[in-house]
Amino acid sequence: MFAFRKTIRRGMLFAIIAAFYGPISSRAMERGDHSILRMHFDCNAAGWDTLFWEAPEPGKIEMVRIANAFLLGEKEFAHLSSFGNIRDLRLLDIGGPNGDFHERLSVEDFTAAMKSLSSLENVVLTRIQADYALQAISANHGIQDIYLERATGFSANGTRHLQVLPKLHSLHISVDDHSPLTDDMLFDIGKCFELNELMLQIQPHKELNLGGLGAVIGGLPITKLGLFGIPLTDESFSALLRQLPNLEFLSIEHDEIPVDSIVKIAELGKLAELYLDSSSPFNDHLAMLLPKLLLLKTLSIGEYLSDEGMPWLADIPGLERLYIGGSKITDMGLRAYAAKSPEIQWLSLEQADISDAGLLSIDGLTQLRIFRASSATNITDLGVSILANIHSLEAVHLPKCRNITSRGIEKLASAENMKRITVGMNSEFSDESVNVLIAKFPNINFQFRE
Repeated sequence: MFAFRKTIRRGMLFAIIAAFYGPISSRAMERGDHSILRMHFDCNAAGWDTLFWEAPEPGKIEMVRIANAFLLGEKEFAHLSSFGNIRDLRLLDIGGPNGDFHERLSVEDFTAAMKSLSSLENVVLTRIQADYALQAISANHGIQDIYLERATGFSANGTRHLQVLPKLHSLHISVDDHSPLTDDMLFDIGKCFELNELMLQIQPHKELNLGGLGAVIGGLPITKLGLFGIPLTDESFSALLRQLPNLEFLSIEHDEIPVDSIVKIAELGKLAELYLDSSSPFNDHLAMLLPKLLLLKTLSIGEYLSDEGMPWLADIPGLERLYIGGSKITDMGLRAYAAKSPEIQWLSLEQADISDAGLLSIDGLTQLRIFRASSATNITDLGVSILANIHSLEAVHLPKCRNITSRGIEKLASAENMKRITVGMNSEFSDESVNVLIAKFPNINFQFRE
């Protein structure tokens, strides 16, 4: 099974998070539900009766999130029907440490619980046997979004149940074992005629026809596609892009992305979010691709990008969020980018070697809201004083910078719109000095990393 590398980039992580949870919140906003009642519960912390009896007006709760859900049983699932208006159900770690939840709660009981929630639209299940989950979920024909994360036992026995879900338009499955993606599974997915989001992290079967991937899903109204760990050739990738001209979100993660066909992404005229995570050297191809993506708002580049490629990133008109995961970016690359990118709002340089000298060049980023340099160690009070002068800035993430003093943090916290500051702990900080900062700036979320 392909596994994410331990050096997973923050941009790719953001892609996964946005893809998994973005549709739920955005759909709520479309309905005008700005104050949805939510219930968060940890089965390790209290008994189910505490949740059931102390829930304020259970009939009005629309989102239930349960951690350590493997502790639930038949009786507890029967209680779920009392939350009659649940639209969003998230059962985390439902498989438990042994992944045997499906042995302790029958598929019939789980199916009955799913079917009883007549308002249910979105289901998030982590660490569960996929075929078992899909069989139960399929009993509720109102389901629109399915998210199975770190699943096991995924096969055509599960995907065949997808065909009975007429409203399904988001399918996100990441697999933790060696369950392979087969042609039969792809054909089942291809029969979900309303599907517009598909995210798969799964190892393909050795006989899977990757060239037919585009043909199978090309007839679907797909606007968001993520393929993690699925190898693509130039031929299969090109065919896939031809079949999906309306893509607005594309995320590809693999050690080797076919670089020659990367430039064909430029043909996706509606693309707004692009995430490329690979060891493939595609610096030169970016120069041909990026200026043509006129609607691109979010870009994440994984491991292989150097200072030489940074000026090309600045040629993207209207880019708002940029995530760079590799370690080859230095102050020189930051200067080259910042000089031409005044519209950027979110800049994340996760493994870059950035210092005060590089920050001197970003004071012209007058719309910057979030700045992250997670691996930088050479930023001092001078650097954060530059950041403090960017009035739009709301959050700064410098967890490994241990040369920043209380004076620097105070200056940063005094910035007009600052809400969150993360810096590295050093010998100057004590419980007392940290408490002084918190008392002086009560509206700032401070985090000090060891």
